[in-house]
Amino acid sequence: MTNFTRRELINGGTAAATTGALMGPALLEWAKTWAQTAPWKPEKGAQLSLLRWKYFVQSEDEAFVALIDAFTSATGAKVTISRESVDDVQPKASVAANTGAGPDLIWGLYSLPHLFPQKCLDVSDLADYLGKKYNGWVPSAVTYGKGTGSKWIDIPICYNGTLMNYRISSLKKAGFSKFPATTDEFLEYAKALKANNTPGGFALGHASGDGNSWVYWCLWAFGGNMVDKNDKVILNSPETEKALNFAKQLYANMIPGVVAWNDASNNKAFLANEIHWTNNAISIYVAATRDPNLKAIADDMDHAYWPIGPIGKPTELHLMFPILAMTYKPEHVN
Repeated sequence: MTNFTRRELINGGTAAATTGALMGPALLEWAKTWAQTAPWKPEKGAQLSLLRWKYFVQSEDEAFVALIDAFTSATGAKVTISRESVDDVQPKASVAANTGAGPDLIWGLYSLPHLFPQKCLDVSDLADYLGKKYNGWVPSAVTYGKGTGSKWIDIPICYNGTLMNYRISSLKKAGFSKFPATTDEFLEYAKALKANNTPGGFALGHASGDGNSWVYWCLWAFGGNMVDKNDKVILNSPETEKALNFAKQLYANMIPGVVAWNDASNNKAFLANEIHWTNNAISIYVAATRDPNLKAIADDMDHAYWPIGPIGKPTELHLMFPILAMTYKPEHVN
């Protein structure tokens, strides 16, 4: 198996080679083989509608469409794809669940199927099939896939790795040789960069991805949690208070306006040279590498793991994206 770094995967040569492999004849042959061996056979003339988020990186969407096209070619089942902003998928899906009409399949964030688990089709047979075929599921995928019940209500598709994005020059100017490894160091880093007029910022508004990523990291870093192992709510705790006090200090050293940010706001601010640190997956770096006018930012960027808090271990939240099928269209799933 070949391993690639984040940067290698998106440079010109690798990206072209990867895209070519995904969209080439090999993908179609793989899809045909899968269709022949899979225990599920779509009925003649079957059609599916799928709702997903609008892409942040175009090549991801192109690869997704290639996969769907290969599925259609192998099975004859047409799939119509509609796209909404990542923050609009949840309300659209919730309306569909409550009215009993809408897309057959929805690709959203990890929490989505757990908002209306009774409206999600039981996909335990598929999850068990995939688990046996590919050497099992990681524990967090089982938690996201099953929720509090024993049945699977979604199929985990992928995790979106979220790291700290920062400008190297501003870090060095503030007297740091490397990105902070602890929450105490990170707070001092934030203060120093603000003093140099190169502040950073985390989304604290309607941001399903980046907002949740850093808030949960902060809560967990200080030992807080939403619920215990028995799903009892334990948010009101001394550990949560410590996390809130840290977040308050950190917020005071962010750029103004983060309470109104959505999932695109920190990307725009970083690429506009307004902030010098934030959290993100890969979209900021991809955008910087593909725009000649942003080359200076791309060359000055790097990524780091999240700082570790008093709990003494990593507490990163990498977003899982599941696909769920709705119970109001069972005739399409045979």
